[in-house]
Amino acid sequence: MSEETIDTGTLQANEDRLRLAVLATLAVTSIIDVYLLAISASTLSLVPWLLLTLACIVIVGLNVRCLLVSGPTMGMIPIALASLAPASLAGSRSFEKFTGTWWACVAISSFTFALCAYMGWWFRRLESAYEKPADPRRDAVLVVLGGLVKNGEPTPTLQKRLEVAAALWREAPSRVILVTGGPDLTGTTTEAEVMRQWLIEQEGVPKENILVEPHAINTSQNIAYATEALAKAGLSKRQFCIVTSDYHLYRALAIARHRGIDAIGVPSPVPSSSALQQWCREVFVILSKGFH
Repeated sequence: MSEETIDTGTLQANEDRLRLAVLATLAVTSIIDVYLLAISASTLSLVPWLLLTLACIVIVGLNVRCLLVSGPTMGMIPIALASLAPASLAGSRSFEKFTGTWWACVAISSFTFALCAYMGWWFRRLESAYEKPADPRRDAVLVVLGGLVKNGEPTPTLQKRLEVAAALWREAPSRVILVTGGPDLTGTTTEAEVMRQWLIEQEGVPKENILVEPHAINTSQNIAYATEALAKAGLSKRQFCIVTSDYHLYRALAIARHRGIDAIGVPSPVPSSSALQQWCREVFVILSKGFH
């Protein structure tokens, strides 16, 4: 398997291309939800209708919350489709059996329940990457994988990665932190430089304990270039410890294994406002890259 097969381009660039598709999916599924729930309001008893409507509102609300905080992401698509489950279930109880509309509701509900089961199965696989807590050696190199920065500051997800790395460094100051990430969206700085400054200013990590890799634009390059940076610094024999978001650790470790790197991984939590979307997005990325 080639490196290009594993990870090409930036996730942000791919999402920019899918922005309209994501918004269209949100709009279409919401319209279908409203239509089916409105139709079923006069045919279902009050309690079942309220429960199905509430379930639909909660699912749609998860996407709306993330949309307001982070903007549209491909991880919103399966959640939008999942909102069709309670709405189509309500519709299947409202239309006459074995008619075209009834079959459509049954097909939609079956698909969405199957999708939820499949995503849940993948979430369990992603969790397996950190099921057994890692125990970095006291001389380990903590390789913090880059993420999106905005206005010269790490995003909340990236801050969590840095906080975990800083905590591990404080446990054993003999450890070295390597931050890796290329140019930000403005091109005026790099993710790695922003990460380095944040560690110094917010976490009190001495600059001599931080190595910077400022060129990588994706996960595969993060790991490849970090390996090269460690070799140049004479640290290639130290333990390679990847610090990244919980949902991302499975893929990062898979790429490291593909490169013949004996790495361990430490997860960082994801802010609740975007956690479900991040996990869904990661499944899309893994499937699209063809390694799992």
